[in-house]
Amino acid sequence: MIFTALTAAGATYLHFASGGQDWIDPARLDGGLTVTALAREVSGLPVIANGGMHDPDLSAPLLMGGHADLVSIARGALVPP
Repeated sequence: MIFTALTAAGATYLHFASGGQDWIDPARLDGGLTVTALAREVSGLPVIANGGMHDPDLSAPLLMGGHADLVSIARGALVPP
């Protein structure tokens, strides 16, 4: 699996970008699992997610639900965005 290979190659964290969408759309796998939660479980590495993370209604459940360890904000941190 890619996450095992990345860990073996010396990665210290995994950062998932949503490609301009809210995070959950591209992250959801069959059965409700997310690719970020799977990456955390398999690799044991910290996972960073971004995509709509400036919205607390999206970022809080992501962190509280164990889908990622950190969130990244880009456009939402700009004034004006």
